[in-house]
Amino acid sequence: MNNRPIGYFDSGIGGLTALKEHFALLPQEDTIYVADEAHLPYGTKTQTEITDYSQKIVDFLISKDVKAIVCACNTSSAIALPVIEKTCPVPIFGVIEAGSQQAIKLTSTNQIVVLATKATVKSRKYDETIQKINPDCTVTDFAAQELVQIVEAGDYQNPNVQAEIDRLLAPLENIDADTMVLGCTHFPIIEKLINNATNQRFQMVNSGQEAVKNLTEFLKTNDLACEESSTPAQHIFYTTGNPAVLQNVGNKFLGEKIQAVQHLAEES
Repeated sequence: MNNRPIGYFDSGIGGLTALKEHFALLPQEDTIYVADEAHLPYGTKTQTEITDYSQKIVDFLISKDVKAIVCACNTSSAIALPVIEKTCPVPIFGVIEAGSQQAIKLTSTNQIVVLATKATVKSRKYDETIQKINPDCTVTDFAAQELVQIVEAGDYQNPNVQAEIDRLLAPLENIDADTMVLGCTHFPIIEKLINNATNQRFQMVNSGQEAVKNLTEFLKTNDLACEESSTPAQHIFYTTGNPAVLQNVGNKFLGEKIQAVQHLAEES
């Protein structure tokens, strides 16, 4: 048994899609969530910048004595994780391996489309991972960087938002695939709108959700789950950006789970 918290991080609110799965599967486990909104979006940054930002957050989470970390950001998982995991003193889980495995399970045609940020698409990490597991699969990458800003704005009910997503994803009409990996943890927040824009053609894979399933199994297998307790789990939130923004937009998705957000000052 191990009662230390679990760390989660993302460039913004996207990682909350993984945290929501945590609430369902690991309701007694404490968490610390860091949103690096000062550097949002990661998808347009250089590899060096992404790795540097991610390493600083991991170092912060380690200083908070976490027992495991979920890199709940596809861009960071693609670019920074291969470097960070070499020296990270606790288990660290990315989202790409988990999302790839689930996509391969779901597809019946071996045709998979990955909807992601520019940096994730450029890394070709999903292509490499999926084809390493199943060489028969064909992967089509589609960069939709603009969707990150749409999610962060939080105005999902505006009909103009659906129209804009329809426009952005119109080229997917000609993609011959039956399964879509939501290759940015922001995207499941607007999964319904993405489904509408693609005429319900794809089975959707939530990569953050799949990563938490892997974490859950790991904790059980390695006897790292927390002790049974009647005390509610504690969830602490940090952002390098505006705490009010993370709390307001995040609670639209989580349903008032975020009681307070602390500001995490950037190191010089």
